[in-house]
Amino acid sequence: MTKLKWEKGPQSLRFGDQSYRVYCLPETDSTNLRLRRWAEGEPPPGLEGPLEEGVCLAAGAQTAGRGRLGRSFLSPRSGLYFSLCLRGEDASTALEMTPAAACAVCEALEEMGFSALGIKWVNDLYYRGRKVCGILCERVGAYVICGIGINLSDPPGGFPPEAGMAGSLHRPDLKREDVLEKVLEKLAFYTDARNGERTRAAYRERQLLNGRFVRCDVGGSTVRGRVTGIGEDYSLQVATPEGWTRRVSSGEVTRVYPEEEQPGEIGLRTAFFDFDGTLRSGDSIVSFLKFAREKGKLSRRALLGAGVCALLGKAGLMSMEQVKTRALSFEKALSPAEREALLREFVARRLLPELFPRGLEAWRRLREEGYRMVLVTASTGEYMAPLSRALGADALLCTPMAPDGRVGPNCRGREKERRMLQWAESLPALIRVDWEGSRAFGDSAGDESMLRLVGSPCAVNPDRRLLRLARAGNWTVLNWAAPTGKKEENNLTERSVDQP
Repeated sequence: MTKLKWEKGPQSLRFGDQSYRVYCLPETDSTNLRLRRWAEGEPPPGLEGPLEEGVCLAAGAQTAGRGRLGRSFLSPRSGLYFSLCLRGEDASTALEMTPAAACAVCEALEEMGFSALGIKWVNDLYYRGRKVCGILCERVGAYVICGIGINLSDPPGGFPPEAGMAGSLHRPDLKREDVLEKVLEKLAFYTDARNGERTRAAYRERQLLNGRFVRCDVGGSTVRGRVTGIGEDYSLQVATPEGWTRRVSSGEVTRVYPEEEQPGEIGLRTAFFDFDGTLRSGDSIVSFLKFAREKGKLSRRALLGAGVCALLGKAGLMSMEQVKTRALSFEKALSPAEREALLREFVARRLLPELFPRGLEAWRRLREEGYRMVLVTASTGEYMAPLSRALGADALLCTPMAPDGRVGPNCRGREKERRMLQWAESLPALIRVDWEGSRAFGDSAGDESMLRLVGSPCAVNPDRRLLRLARAGNWTVLNWAAPTGKKEENNLTERSVDQP
């Protein structure tokens, strides 16, 4: 039963760890503007106290609704318009609020009986081909003001021509308070940082532009190409007709071309990178266990047990999946918050500082040139996921870890090749990987299958077997492990990464 009533309030709601204080008004100029002024010390008429996280101001109509890029937002009395105050200490947190809100509204409406909802990057929700919801998130000091407008039914006389593709849910019987409460419930989940991966998955699943040929206006420039997905940073990934990836983080999609005006297949140039031994030295899972021990999250006995399992794995008496499952079993005793904090600190204090400078430089250069960037690693996804986001990877192919703690299959050898081919098959229609124009970087013979898939294989800090393969195949050989400025040794013939 709905707890919320359409009255001035304040009314209190709580979902999990998140609490809300809700005020409902019949009409205001702009709920976002009112919360912005409240943050600056001027609360709306009749309300008191400082603005705090969880304050929600809702209205049945707006006389000066605002949209993205300074546009007005039509807000007739047939809709629901509200703004929510959320924490947003840094810019990245603020950027993630818009997709989180889009997922929350979609799921709330789906549970209320609506289907065929979709998200048009970055902030518009469509229902049956019409825009029914807009979202505007603005950072104000330590807060993010998240504004959401939903068209519940058509206004009398319908939407005016200037409203463009505006439409509604066509449900005049919907109560504003029911929709508001349901959306707030979902916002409590999707704005929780611990659910970041679930939010990305939900946002990608509901995208309407995948595979479509679009035009994006970004500042004073234009990007044209076929949409291939959403990046880890929620950028729109667009494959140009020349095969390069352009990552659109701001601006908007100004045209979606009809099928008859779309060009044919696009071959996407991709750079595949192994991680351990290639971008950094050593085995990252060993570093993770030692770090967990330093932080008091792993007992000495458990660390020794993991070492014994590793020896049994080398002897062929245990599979690598079993070894990793046993080594990471200590995480079951951690709370979600403890585990998240441990992983975040491990990536920030260990993995990122230990990256080879020349490897990081090559990564950044290829990304800037427009290659699709893919990490392919035997490391587990728990710490590789935040690392891939930090690097700006477009995809992560790694050893998965199930919710019950079981690890596998180990992403090494032929499994890397299988995962790369599987990823290529998952791309939207009319997008294929240009294998001949792509690159791959690996350090051991276990990366041979991955390297042979591409036209430009690179042996990085290679072991003896891989070095022999590289010399026989005339592959590029790189020594990123050597100190910067030190002359190349071990007869490695390093060539520029820019060379084919």
